[in-house]
Amino acid sequence: SVRLPLVAHLQVLAAKKCVADPSPFVRRVAVHALPKIARLDPSLRGDMEALLQVAFNDGEPAVLGSAVAALAEVCPERLDLLHAPFRKLCRCLADLDEWGQVAALTQLTRYCRAFFAAPPGWGAVAEADADTEWAAGASLGLAGALGGLGGGLGGGMGAGAMTSFGGDGSDADDGEAMTRAAAAAAQNFYSDEE
Repeated sequence: SVRLPLVAHLQVLAAKKCVADPSPFVRRVAVHALPKIARLDPSLRGDMEALLQVAFNDGEPAVLGSAVAALAEVCPERLDLLHAPFRKLCRCLADLDEWGQVAALTQLTRYCRAFFAAPPGWGAVAEADADTEWAAGASLGLAGALGGLGGGLGGGMGAGAMTSFGGDGSDADDGEAMTRAAAAAAQNFYSDEE
């Protein structure tokens, strides 16, 4: 909590020691200190990035959640630091605390937007007719499958279940609406505008 740039180097040394501590609580608090040190002396960002990489190699979910939150504050443009721990973060997402989950989902979404390819034709209007035909056929197939299973499930999931979702399952307008909804969802996912 000492806000003097002269002691920032000492704080980095203490953070390096604490990031390797046996206790996960000490490691978590050390990672929480990284954004404060980076704000105090921005020239130490390289050291902070190295400490974040050490924190991303940690197996404790509390430390990982704090590391993702610290990444957002220390170096938000360095999403490439998530290359190695990406799968680990996805697997332990449910084990993170609430704030860690929010930070992880935000950073993982940004990572996916930056490094994953957009699905082919996600914004193309020319392919809308083919998508409409496919979606209409899929809804017909789903309605038929649900209708066939309706008797075995006590009548709860018959073909009439499709009508409760806004259509009878055979109308081409339903397929077009589904295609527009899928295109809008893809546009929202691949857009950086919030």
